[in-house]
This record gives sequence, structure tokens and C-alpha cells, in this order.
Amino acid sequence: MPTNRTRIKRAVRSRVTDEAVALFRLCEDIADAGGDEKFEDEGGRRREYLDAHSALHSALGLMPWETNPVNAVCETPPDYMRNKHEDWHKAWELRCELEAH
Repeated sequence: MPTNRTRIKRAVRSRVTDEAVALFRLCEDIADAGGDEKFEDEGGRRREYLDAHSALHSALGLMPWETNPVNAVCETPPDYMRNKHEDWHKAWELRCELEAH
């Protein structure tokens, strides 16, 4: 059945918020210090890293199977993601946007 509705082209809004930038920086700081490898009882900050990683994923509105920008460390996807290169490039673009803030 035909419709008389007209599509409205809305401007694309960035998903990058101040909260997302703060979570991204927290993940990067913990990883740079090497605290993402060991849990707190071993002297690391792994639980805090995992919580921030998960919160960033949610703040960006990513689906569970989509690559988190924290994991996209280079523009070209690794070999094992050859079939999911669009997902990797989306994560890379988000990472670039997060780093620019």
C-alpha cells in the first residue's frame, strides 16, 4: 500500500560525548600504564579497565558484536577481521573522533 509520507533527512549527530571521551581516556591511561593485564588483587586495574571499556561501548551505542574503538589500534584491520572490515573502519573512525576531542 503506498504512503504519502516523506522521508526527512536528519543531520547525523556524533555519538561522541564528553562521557565517552573520558571513558576512552581512562581506558587508554590504564592500558598505557600496563594496569589492564592484572586484576586489582594482583596490583593491576583490570576490573576498572573492563568496566570503563563496557561503559564506553554502551555510551557509543555500539552493539555487543561491534568492535570497540579502544581495540582499533590501527587503520587496517588485522587478518582475522578480514570479513568484518567495515566494522573495524567504523571503530577506527570513532577512535579518531575520540582522540580529536
